[in-house]
Amino acid sequence: MDIIEGYGLTEGTGVSTANPPLGKRKTGSVGLPLWELQVEILNEELSPLPVGEKGEICIKGPANMVSYLNKPEATAESLREGWLRTGDIGYMDEALGERVKAVLEVSRPGVLTEEDIKTFLSDKLAKYKIPEFVEFMDKIPRNPTGKILKKDLR
Repeated sequence: MDIIEGYGLTEGTGVSTANPPLGKRKTGSVGLPLWELQVEILNEELSPLPVGEKGEICIKGPANMVSYLNKPEATAESLREGWLRTGDIGYMDEALGERVKAVLEVSRPGVLTEEDIKTFLSDKLAKYKIPEFVEFMDKIPRNPTGKILKKDLR
């Protein structure tokens, strides 16, 4: 029997993360955020902390509660800037065997560099979300309806 570990709380509609049932799993990890959810480890100012540093687990997305019934102070304390502050402590380990890559469709090749992209993103994304690899393409592969063919990019 397989055990699928995950993490969640009532204010986040039960489950916010889970190890993939059919994918690569790591024992002791709560896995990856579910569809349309962001999970970050943030400090008191709601700034992302580096990989490995402990902080508050915060969740953003459509599964979060809207408010506590008749408790505006508690709501204001738990929901800040769209983040559900769980009060739980955790850290990101980035140890699921995945690495971040950006593929960019450019109209003028050679104008931007990989370093330009990383520098631009450095104050906009958590460090672990900044792509390790950047690839420039004239045309990103798409299906007939215009959806990006992610499997072709891998």
